[in-house]
Amino acid sequence: MPALRYGSFIFLAFILAGCNSGKSTNGSAGTKVKGTITLDGSPMPKGQVMFDAPGRPTALPVTNGTFEGEVPPGQKTVRIFAFKSQSAGQGMDPVDINFLPEKYHSGSTTTVEVKEGGPNEFEFKVTSR
Repeated sequence: MPALRYGSFIFLAFILAGCNSGKSTNGSAGTKVKGTITLDGSPMPKGQVMFDAPGRPTALPVTNGTFEGEVPPGQKTVRIFAFKSQSAGQGMDPVDINFLPEKYHSGSTTTVEVKEGGPNEFEFKVTSR
């Protein structure tokens, strides 16, 4: 299980290195999106939602079950990450790890259409199992 957690952390770091955060790759602003994410029926406390298109992923923070930001318009694969803090070892700061099953992030098949001019309000329900 520790290898899986470490692997999830590495995967997330790799994905985030290539993400923009609300600006399209040509420098123009995207289209406003907002929404909610529940985890096991309650607002997801801390995480991230990624609107992914080849070469143009956009990651938005999730706090208390809500997210909001700008995403370039078009068809997007939705990848969701839920974080919890875990000790990184004695004398080290805790690290946030993603604990959701792969079907919500690396194996996601959930897609949405982000429309120019909106409305772009999304609701996602995930489970920790």
